[in-house]
Amino acid sequence: MPPMRSFAVVLLLGLSGCNVLGALAAKAPRPDVDAAYKGLAGQTVGVMVWADRGTQIDFSRLQLDVAE
Repeated sequence: MPPMRSFAVVLLLGLSGCNVLGALAAKAPRPDVDAAYKGLAGQTVGVMVWADRGTQIDFSRLQLDVAE
């Protein structure tokens, strides 16, 4: 690809907003992160998620989605 055409492609991707970058990021493989605390292996744990009232008004399922 000629340098000017490459520049045009990069410029158009930059002007398209974050939609293109978001679509590319969604296709990227998720990293496998080791547990910071390994003492819970084989144990049952509970997760408590808290969100303030204003956030709950705007995003009513936020606590359930984060806890999943």
